[in-house]
Amino acid sequence: VVNQTLEDIEIICINDGSTDNTLDILERYANNDNRIKLISQSNSGLSASRNVGLYHATGEYICFLDSDDYFELEALEELYDIAHKKRLDFALFKLINFDNETKIKEQYEYFDLQYLIDIVGDKVFGYKDVSDIVFSISVTAPGKLFKSKFIGNMRFPEGLIYEDNPFFIEAIFKAKRLTT
Repeated sequence: VVNQTLEDIEIICINDGSTDNTLDILERYANNDNRIKLISQSNSGLSASRNVGLYHATGEYICFLDSDDYFELEALEELYDIAHKKRLDFALFKLINFDNETKIKEQYEYFDLQYLIDIVGDKVFGYKDVSDIVFSISVTAPGKLFKSKFIGNMRFPEGLIYEDNPFFIEAIFKAKRLTT
């Protein structure tokens, strides 16, 4: 994230009660990069961590990244340009699974969004335009760039497995301007 071509970013790292050397690594990065806000908390789970990040976020757009994810170097710049130009509530983008051990990248239909692209292309759309497949769209928080004002008071339900589902369902039905 620190190497993104879009440099004017806020990087919020939530240390959710890690018991390894994660906090040391995050502190080293935060000490060398003033874009990083480091927040440590006792282990509270993914939803609570995402919600803490949302509370502290001040940027125009929000993108979630889990500890085992990474962005291509130009990802945030390209997403920002599209979202800003098209005045989007949020953009959906393809996710590719990467196996650290084998170094193999695998694409899965659920995450590559081709089924959605086949319907809407790169046009701006709303849920009514994809009503036949709205419940087939990837719900994962990573894979989306949200306008902060659009998120507003939306939060992830805490203590729930698959916390992405209710957040995404609220977002997709609330959104007026989406693209892939």
